[in-house]
Formats: sequence, C-alpha cells, structure tokens
Amino acid sequence: MTTCVFCDIISRKIPGKIIFENAKTLAFLSNKADVSGHILIIPKDHCTDLNDITDENFIELQKTLLKINNHIINSCGYTGVNILMASGESAGQSIRHVHFHLIPRNFHDNIVAWPELSKEKKETSDELYQKLKITN
Repeated sequence: MTTCVFCDIISRKIPGKIIFENAKTLAFLSNKADVSGHILIIPKDHCTDLNDITDENFIELQKTLLKINNHIINSCGYTGVNILMASGESAGQSIRHVHFHLIPRNFHDNIVAWPELSKEKKETSDELYQKLKITN
C-alpha cells in the first residue's frame, strides 16, 4: 500500500505545523514556500477525492474551513481568502487525499490565484447545458 503524506501528518509520523485540529479534521501550514500563510485543510479519514468522501466528512471540512476563515479575517489582519481544491489527477490533484487550500489574502499582495483559462470552447452552451443538468 502506498503511504499518504497527509495520513502521516495526522498520525504524527512526520511533523506538521498544525494550526487547528478536531476529531474529524486537521489544518496545517503547507511546507511549500509558495504563498505566505498557505493552509491545507484535510479530513482525518483517508478519502482520495470528492468521489470518495462521505457527506459527514465533507460537512466537517466545510465547518473547519469557515472557522479558519473567520480566524484569519477577524484575528490575523487579512482581508480575504482564496479557497482552492483539485479533485482527481486530471484536475491537478497531486496528493491523493482530499484537501482544501486556503490562501490568506490582502490587497496588492501580488498573488495570482486564478489561472488564465482557455477561451476555446469545444461545445456550445446548449450542448453543455444538456450534458451537465441534473434531471433526478
């Protein structure tokens, strides 16, 4: 079985700068030196992606995300956050354990959190609508 670096942080097999923990979730600083204050929020249960997570774990992740957001905005001097997630390898998920990235933001911080998307469309909006609508 392949080891999961996030599960190793949860079990304390490897160190992590944990900023919040409860029975179901863990939040810690990213060890990448990309953006100051980059926080990862994970469920303690190993879930590989959004297709693998329970409703309960997803709700607990959202509660933790809101708690950390409120702390960052109300107590740490930031004015906003970006919340990013990739689910699945084709979406750029590099660690196969569900996680949210929370990036603290301030005006003029020069962080580019939104990639420039391709303007090329392969389907019309009507075709996309028919493909994506939920009927049941």
